Amino acid sequence: GGIDLENTECLPFEDLDDDDNSIEACGKLNPSPPRFNGGLHRFSQGFYNYISTRSNNFSNRRQMGSITVTPGTETNSGLSTGAIVGITLGTIAGAIVLVAG
Repeated sequence: GGIDLENTECLPFEDLDDDDNSIEACGKLNPSPPRFNGGLHRFSQGFYNYISTRSNNFSNRRQMGSITVTPGTETNSGLSTGAIVGITLGTIAGAIVLVAG
């Protein structure tokens, strides 16, 4: 599920008393669930960048990276390179959300 803002009391930034971890800090996505199931994606050959917007506070917590998808063959597991990249991206995104959450 997504963020249920209908049942969350969101406060304006100036009313948070410098508490970035408050459940009422909707601008920080604090009422969001601790994980996100992005599903499995098949990627075309190319270069992909990713970033955690939750941890991007212009500090040493910035989490970003890139993945290069090259032509591949089926692996012994039966998954294509694109499937493996999709699983990897989903795992990275989930880990970022867990660390940031």
